[in-house]
Amino acid sequence: MGYLKFIVFLIAFLSSSYGSRVLELSDKFSEVRREGGHWLVMFYAPWCGHCKRLEPIWAHVAQALYKTNIRVGRVDCTRFSSLAAEFAVSGFPTIKFIKGEEEHTFVGDRTKQDIINFALRMSGPPVQELTRADSLTTIKGQNHLFFMYVGAQEGALWDAYYSVATKFQPHGFFYSANTDIAKQHVDLDELPAVFVYKESLHYFYPVESGSLSQDAEHLNISMYNWINEERFETFPKLKKINYRKYHLK
Repeated sequence: MGYLKFIVFLIAFLSSSYGSRVLELSDKFSEVRREGGHWLVMFYAPWCGHCKRLEPIWAHVAQALYKTNIRVGRVDCTRFSSLAAEFAVSGFPTIKFIKGEEEHTFVGDRTKQDIINFALRMSGPPVQELTRADSLTTIKGQNHLFFMYVGAQEGALWDAYYSVATKFQPHGFFYSANTDIAKQHVDLDELPAVFVYKESLHYFYPVESGSLSQDAEHLNISMYNWINEERFETFPKLKKINYRKYHLK
């Protein structure tokens, strides 16, 4: 175990001894993050009222993710301003998922479940493959809105779906399944197919005649626009805290 990893685990032990799973991170985190692993980090300022309200939620998030491969920490940006600058933190609190050199900023509602879902999405592949029919039943019970690709993982539609899913991974769940699994839950007229599940209904991506033979750029743009429109509930609750996620370009 490297020296920096020892420091991380020592901090985790001390934090746990005080009843919290949240790691208190220092400027050493700039080096630690490059050793790998998945990190969910809150950048905060002690004087920030929004940060204070997030504290108990953050503790519950850390507890819920404790047995996963995601480490949950926080950075006091008044003490470690160099970290705030490194991660381009411009407001408090800022929540980021960090893996190696990659970083993704959370822009949803600051609820326990929304933050956990964000972390779980980012810790896995952009498209999660389902191999059992009951898995889709479970997902429907857990997620009220998600996207699904059905068919062989090849060809223009799959390439476009995977590409767009990679871009929208911080904002939604994307799955794939074979025909046998999917047909137990939804009627399929043509394959391959892409649909969004929301409000207990399935809405299919409109594959126009001949569109799968068009150039990849056109299909990517069409898929991107469709997913960007369908990734919200029909009548979402618009609040100041989630305003940015409804204006993703």
